Formats: sequence, C-alpha cells, structure tokens
Amino acid sequence: VDVTIDYYWDWKLFNRVLKLLDKSVVLPLHPEHFLKVFPNETVKTIRGAEDFLRKLKTTLPLINILISNYVVFKFTHSESRNSAQVLVASSVKNHKEAIERLIGVEVTSVELVE
Repeated sequence: VDVTIDYYWDWKLFNRVLKLLDKSVVLPLHPEHFLKVFPNETVKTIRGAEDFLRKLKTTLPLINILISNYVVFKFTHSESRNSAQVLVASSVKNHKEAIERLIGVEVTSVELVE
C-alpha cells in the first residue's frame, strides 16, 4: 500500500488530553500555566510540561475535528509581553475571566485563533 502520512497522532496522548479537558474548562498551552492549572498531573517540571505541550500542539488539528466544544485562544497577561495559547470550553461565556481564574494572572487581551 502506497500511503502518504501527513500527521502522526498518539492515541494515548489524545486520551490523556481528553482526561485533562474533563478536569478543567481551560487547558493552557504554556508550560508554567499548565503546571498551575494541573499541579497533580504526572508532568512536574517546566521541561516536562514543554515536552508534553509540544506533543499536544501536534494534536490540535485532531482536537479541532473531534472535540468541537473546545476553542483555541491566544492571550496576553500582565506578567509577560509574550502571548500564550489556551484551549477553552466553548460553553464558557467569559473566556478572559475563566483564564484569569485558573491561571491566576490578569489577562490583558484574549483573541480567537482560527
């Protein structure tokens, strides 16, 4: 069989992401924020979180297809000039407030990533 593979998605990683999404309406895609929101996750270090999130970001197209009730946002906050991304449940009415509450920083802007 002659098949071209564009993406490789790890099914275990995808199921792990689903479990994290069951625990929280916000899943930060920034290592420090991720560790704040999920302190009991098996990932305990910045380096581990970076590795996990790098892999998770490769599954975002799959998440967009299969999990339509979560949306990717880009946000900036008062403690950094750089923006970060976050998955937020589409049922959340005030994205800014949800991100601030879970991450514990003042969010200065939130923008939908398409």
